[in-house]
Amino acid sequence: VQKIGASGKYVEWVSGPLVNAKDPDEMFIPGIDNIVDDPDLPRKVQELKDKGVFVQGTVTQPYKTAWMLRGMENLLCDYLINRLFIEKLYDKLYKLQGEILRRLTKAGMDMIGFEGDIATQYSLIMGPDTWRAVDKPRLAKVIASCKQINPDVHVFIHSDGDIGEIMPDLIEIGFDVIDPIQPECMDPIKIKKL
Repeated sequence: VQKIGASGKYVEWVSGPLVNAKDPDEMFIPGIDNIVDDPDLPRKVQELKDKGVFVQGTVTQPYKTAWMLRGMENLLCDYLINRLFIEKLYDKLYKLQGEILRRLTKAGMDMIGFEGDIATQYSLIMGPDTWRAVDKPRLAKVIASCKQINPDVHVFIHSDGDIGEIMPDLIEIGFDVIDPIQPECMDPIKIKKL
């Protein structure tokens, strides 16, 4: 549940269906059988590419989806003291998001990616060691599976904030584009040297 914020520009989180859950299975989370394919998508993508358009498709970062389902405080606590919950939830979310990205790759997208902030102006929200333990292996698996379909597909991540401490990890697992390199909290020259 979200509401329009005071500025009228952004939505604010109010509550989610897993706020009081003891197990992610308490809520139906769509699986890959619930994905609706557009049989014309490959043709539509090719038509755009024939016109010189660079075509991309995105999914929401599983972290952001988990936050919306669980609430920020619960999610951050899950990372630290309820790891089984977050692992189980992430397995479901990454399976779904990964399959969507694989289908977009098969359809001929030039670039696929993940959007959703995982950092503040000062650091990662969940901390680099926790991100490396929980998110990195799952992201790596999804990216590798998409690159198997099309080795030339570009992969991007969008996150505002300071993600500098995991920048080498992002490059290592196959991200080609990092958006944005926010100069208020990261040194673009230093990042470029990576």
